[in-house]
Amino acid sequence: MKLFFLLSGVLVIFGGILLIFLPKLLIKIGDKINQITIMDDLIFLKRYVVGLTLLLVGFYLVYTYSLI
Repeated sequence: MKLFFLLSGVLVIFGGILLIFLPKLLIKIGDKINQITIMDDLIFLKRYVVGLTLLLVGFYLVYTYSLI
């Protein structure tokens, strides 16, 4: 279970970094997988807030579950 949360934290951090620094890459990825899911425009309008929130949550997950 610890490994699951550590990996989840790392993936969330990676997603937050992509959202803040490479939003065009996420748009390209979203276009490729558009048959599976639809990218929400609100996420890209508030990408800094969402990205920083993802980073904080990811770091918290990694910090919390690396201590156990």
